[in-house]
Amino acid sequence: MRYVLLLIAAFSLACSGSPRNRSDDAGRDTGPDCSAVGAGRPPLCEVGCTEVCGCGSCAEGAIEDRAGELRVCVGGCFALPTDAGTDAATDAGDASVADSGSSDAGAVDSGTADSGAADSGTADSGTADSGAADSGTAPSGGDTCGEAFDVTAGVVLSSESTMTATDDYSPPLGMGCPSGGAASGRDRAYFVEPMTLTNYRVTVTPAADFDPMLYLVTACDFSAGCVDGTILNGTGTPESLTFSAAAGIRTYIIVDGELGSRGSYELRVELP
Repeated sequence: MRYVLLLIAAFSLACSGSPRNRSDDAGRDTGPDCSAVGAGRPPLCEVGCTEVCGCGSCAEGAIEDRAGELRVCVGGCFALPTDAGTDAATDAGDASVADSGSSDAGAVDSGTADSGAADSGTADSGTADSGAADSGTAPSGGDTCGEAFDVTAGVVLSSESTMTATDDYSPPLGMGCPSGGAASGRDRAYFVEPMTLTNYRVTVTPAADFDPMLYLVTACDFSAGCVDGTILNGTGTPESLTFSAAAGIRTYIIVDGELGSRGSYELRVELP
């Protein structure tokens, strides 16, 4: 690029001037002074474009580097263009201004497209897993007496099930317990503990494929036997008990299954 600029500038110039004649100490003319040829920085063309000083033999447009300064042959003379110095250096970078990085500054790749908006978490915000589908379908009854659910105030639980429970209790024969306890299935536990003597009615309404066993105890190890129990009805038929709970005494309500039966049911505890 620098050479092209020099060439264009040089062709716009014309050689001018001629070598001054030298004179001796007495002032006599001794011929052309060629000492300035190829030196200095004249405004247009170096002086001495004559064959007398050895000039006039360069090829038109030829470029020559003289001590770091470039000259272009114009009209047989190596000319030093006025724009070959500091101005040429300035112009030599003009083309680079457009390539200074402005167009490639990164605006296109600045991160806007990858700012994270698409991955902001909206799709994974937890809405689908918010628990709405499981918001009350889990049984309330505890798996053991230690986890028994308090129904002292009366309640209707319509989504109970022994399907995921374990078989923790098998009531003994007699002692007020229903027969068939040795072959009972999985069970759920509830309790009442009123502050005053209170009458209750407990009803288990099973699904069509569930044959429930219902009994009441004050000690889950059956050391005191059963307060009451029922197993009289068959599969899909409700079982019900009515009893009085003493003040401050915890009575456990156990929903079990006859002959290993298990299934879903509704539990209703009422204060008649």
